[in-house]
Amino acid sequence: MRTLVTICILVVFLATTPGLATPPPYEDEDILGLELSGELLAPAALVAQIAQDLTAIRAAYPAVADIHVFPSWLPGVIVLGLSDEAWEDYEAGDFTEFNVLNEEYGPVTVNPLNHNNLYLEFEALYHPMVLAPIYEQVEGILYAGPTAIGGDGSDIFTTQLGLYTFKEGWGDCPSGCMFNHYWEFSVNGGIVDLIDEYGDFVGAVGDSPLGLAVPLDQNIPNPFNPVTMIRYRTDKPGQVRLVIHDVAGRVIRELENGYVLPGNHTVKWDATDDRGLPVASGIYFYKLVADGVVHSRKMVLTR
Repeated sequence: MRTLVTICILVVFLATTPGLATPPPYEDEDILGLELSGELLAPAALVAQIAQDLTAIRAAYPAVADIHVFPSWLPGVIVLGLSDEAWEDYEAGDFTEFNVLNEEYGPVTVNPLNHNNLYLEFEALYHPMVLAPIYEQVEGILYAGPTAIGGDGSDIFTTQLGLYTFKEGWGDCPSGCMFNHYWEFSVNGGIVDLIDEYGDFVGAVGDSPLGLAVPLDQNIPNPFNPVTMIRYRTDKPGQVRLVIHDVAGRVIRELENGYVLPGNHTVKWDATDDRGLPVASGIYFYKLVADGVVHSRKMVLTR
């Protein structure tokens, strides 16, 4: 049985295991192009336009010049889990079922790991969330998925070409980040406009203000199918809003919007939208707005 628990453990293992092949180089525009297009390879024209927009923003606003994209996965890298029989064949040099795909999507470097796992590093910067399901159909491959990396907590994202949000933050991003300052920009014809700026600037990236507790926990389980629990804490009574949105920034579901008392709070999400319809597998974000501060974390739904 394919289990996302296995994949999740594997992702953590890969993110902390030394000696793996060096990931292919990537730039902010490569990641944003993949996320924005959702395609196996981002269109070159899209990547070039994003690069031009980011250059314009950084030139106009030096405060965000050192903020870069924090991807939750490595582009052009996937991990395969083989059955015991397939692993034995691989060690004997007889596992050839995925050679056709390797030739189609290669050049690719295949590195064996322990626990029946293979680490595939492609020359092209493929979107791993699109590439992995293709490999998962091969007989003998039990699961396929992306692998995570670590970073300083800051991030850039876009919901459409010409709109960019820069976030300065701190925290262990593979398990979730807190962000203390946001800049929202629009770029049209090379002209940069600061649409909005909010949050409390507290110093260098990586510095968490003393005494500030992380109010938003990682959802459990994660990855999940189809129900997960989201926990958060409030130190004082007040208005909170908790929403789910997709990678394009569209609000999928509003889970809470109202006045809460101090204490621990738990909210269930059953992977449906505001109309009660099931949403598709993929990466989602849940965002908590409380006391004028925004906190956000990623989660993965698989069906």
